[in-house]
Amino acid sequence: MAADGEHNAEVLNGLIERTLDSVDGYRKAAESTANESLRILFEALAERRQQLTAKLQAQVRRYGSEPYEEGSVLAKAHRAFLDLKEKVTGHSDKAVIEEVERGEAFLMRRFDEVMADDYLSAEVAEIVDDAYDQISADREEIEALTHAIA
Repeated sequence: MAADGEHNAEVLNGLIERTLDSVDGYRKAAESTANESLRILFEALAERRQQLTAKLQAQVRRYGSEPYEEGSVLAKAHRAFLDLKEKVTGHSDKAVIEEVERGEAFLMRRFDEVMADDYLSAEVAEIVDDAYDQISADREEIEALTHAIA
């Protein structure tokens, strides 16, 4: 495999890892909210992120590499901390939404960094740009719903 293919696969795997973190985060958020509208939205967003992950994984395979299948260790540790915090202090829909928004901001920053990578192939840059647009639209949907709830 060419060096540029290796770079593309490596970058995509980093995005896969973070996108899987997002899937897990949305599933946790859906379990944590008492608001039915939020639960439905978070479940839908988890599914959208799972589909996005599958697209990124397929592209990694096209480069002859193995795609990541799990999220990051850091995110797992963070969710364990949040579980403990929730047991001690309880949770509110506002706290769940704030955590979702924080996770989305982190994911978007990671995509911003990748979009600035001059060594990505044009094909991968387009895939990343499309994924970023989807994530941005999802974020706007969350913001609209949270404003309606607040």
